[in-house]
Amino acid sequence: MIPELSRRTALALLLGLTLLYAFLYLGAEPYHVGDESRGGINALEMLANGDWVNLHYMGAPDEVRAKPPLLIWCISGSMALFGQTAFALRFPSAVAITIAFYVLFQIITLYRSPGFALVVGLVLLSVPGLVGWHVGRTGDFDALLLLFLLSGLLFILRYLDFGFRRDMLAAGFFWGFAFLTKGLAMGAMVPGLVVYLLLTERLGSTLRDSRFWAGIGVFLLFPLFWFTVVQLYGATWEDPQYTGDNVFERLIVHDIYERFTKTDFEGRETTSQYDYILYSLDKMFNLWNFAFFAFLFYGIYRWALLRGQAVEWLRRRRLLLLSLCLWFPYAVILSLTTQALRQYIVPVLPFVGIATVFGFEYVYRRLPAIRYVFAGLLVFTLGRRLYEFAHPRPEPPIVEFLPEIREADRVYVELAALANDELYYVYLANQEALEFTPPDNASAPDYLIVRKDSSSIEDVYDRQVIFESETGLIFR
Repeated sequence: MIPELSRRTALALLLGLTLLYAFLYLGAEPYHVGDESRGGINALEMLANGDWVNLHYMGAPDEVRAKPPLLIWCISGSMALFGQTAFALRFPSAVAITIAFYVLFQIITLYRSPGFALVVGLVLLSVPGLVGWHVGRTGDFDALLLLFLLSGLLFILRYLDFGFRRDMLAAGFFWGFAFLTKGLAMGAMVPGLVVYLLLTERLGSTLRDSRFWAGIGVFLLFPLFWFTVVQLYGATWEDPQYTGDNVFERLIVHDIYERFTKTDFEGRETTSQYDYILYSLDKMFNLWNFAFFAFLFYGIYRWALLRGQAVEWLRRRRLLLLSLCLWFPYAVILSLTTQALRQYIVPVLPFVGIATVFGFEYVYRRLPAIRYVFAGLLVFTLGRRLYEFAHPRPEPPIVEFLPEIREADRVYVELAALANDELYYVYLANQEALEFTPPDNASAPDYLIVRKDSSSIEDVYDRQVIFESETGLIFR
């Protein structure tokens, strides 16, 4: 089932297909609600105001985003190069996911053949979890985070399993950049690595190694750098929307501590999501998740039969052991938070793919006909992804009114009046005309974009409503 290919051939095939899936019709999909559209505004305002430390949103420091600005720096540079286009917004993520597949190939071939690495790559290309929404094809944080996490992991594994002691310094360097991408989300692989060291009986020796602590020291330089920058140049909020007076405090207190302790975190009513393990893979790993769980349950059955021999069996298959260790503890931790979105599984999703291919390979040795099921599923899922790229969603209704707004001299925008993608379309249509200070009657702007529950509606009620969304109105 695993093709015998040279390293060069397998890598060329994987990178060629990854470039196709990452860049094909990249700018065709309408902007997404949420991080992508908000990030686009962050990047445009960074280019306009020259503040490379604080993210701004609709004319003011962004009180919602508690993340360092590395991704926004990349998007700003892309827009300076390619213009204010959807392609420019998504270009950094597409580049990052392409390089991430290259790094993943290097990780897998530490333990297995290039053909095995290619097959894993094909499975991961066929699902939306990596080259898809919120990751490789949108202007979000997760593709860049994944790139730096995998890069750091590559050097950690070279250090742990192959004796390259100096590689811990490189690991600290790349995981430091992961911190500058998405803060403490860079710790996604840490629980799994601890379990991996425990099961391979190397935790104590690793903790006693000075090179290990040197790598930790390299990593700590990055949070220290960001903390210093925020203290010197960061914006502060007297009445913050979330806990924390600046972005660093919010990163630690709100985004980590309160996520695990507040039952009403960001308006949520549930205190945990015990089905997160199932939900996240159903959305991000798609049809392959059924095979993964089937192999997982069979593995648990075999574990019970082998008893004490099971761990030794896994130790002889280091890549499989690593993959299970990275995925399972992290998924359990996310299931215990008060809010875990499906894209949070991305840092460990490549290792779900590795475990799945291991499962098919195991079954193939006993039932060769399984290769036809695997090949059919792979062709179907790869083809479906291409079809989805070629048939993007329709543009939102607000696009119809953008020509009018484009000709306006002044447009007042009230925050939270529209969804992020709607605001981003308006922002791109006439950025220079936007105002965020409530107007008086003597100097009313051409258009007013206000919340439906806003008291200012009474002041403009005699105007014509040209657009109504779920949360806001546009008056002409």
